[in-house]
Amino acid sequence: MFSNFDSCPHCSGKGRTGVLPRLNESTPVVNRTDGKSFHLFLFDGPSVMHGNSGGIVAGRSSATFFYASGALNMPHGQTAVIVRTTDLDRRGVVGAVETAADLLSKILASGRRPESAYLYDSGQLSVHSMSASS
Repeated sequence: MFSNFDSCPHCSGKGRTGVLPRLNESTPVVNRTDGKSFHLFLFDGPSVMHGNSGGIVAGRSSATFFYASGALNMPHGQTAVIVRTTDLDRRGVVGAVETAADLLSKILASGRRPESAYLYDSGQLSVHSMSASS
């Protein structure tokens, strides 16, 4: 498994540039690939999370991952991860996002499609209902 690379081996092997975009420069480089069948990368986040009322949800950050999978015949997919941030500083939040990327890459490596949203807490991902995030 390759991680946090500048040029994606999965894409380069298919004759593409290998550049995986981020929404902005403050988004950390967090990516994974097996070099052959899939890649996963953090496109945005971790960011403060807003509830339906527009207010900030305490103790939560959101991260948006994009992925591609040949096994799933998906050139583009995305999944959101809501990270429980209580008692975590910035480094801890980024570490949680890194661990979430490891867990998501295991899902992709097994040939399964990730769910649309997860909650990450204490080293584990659980399926998250976006309607429950208010």
